[in-house]
Amino acid sequence: MPPRTRASARASIVAPALDSKVETLLASYQQTEIERRAILLWIDELVLHFLHYECRVELQFAKVSGGYNDYLATRIQSMYRMARQRQKYAMHQRVRHSAVRSPTTTRRKT
Repeated sequence: MPPRTRASARASIVAPALDSKVETLLASYQQTEIERRAILLWIDELVLHFLHYECRVELQFAKVSGGYNDYLATRIQSMYRMARQRQKYAMHQRVRHSAVRSPTTTRRKT
């Protein structure tokens, strides 16, 4: 009698139909999570663009009304720059984390 492996033990316990249902369900959950993250990133980008637009409108209004202040303008620009840098850093960090997780996931599946 050949030695029993994990795969053969699992095959004897789990029905193939149930296994395929679990795989389908897992794939749909993963797709839903990817879509959710994409929507959140899109909303984040929209909010950032809206803030940038608001800052530009405020600066333009200040220039037109004569209340333009160089100090205020530089503060707004630096805040916008910092927000962009923070967003870039967060995106690179997410990419790095997913890159680290990817080999672990593939190692687990094999």
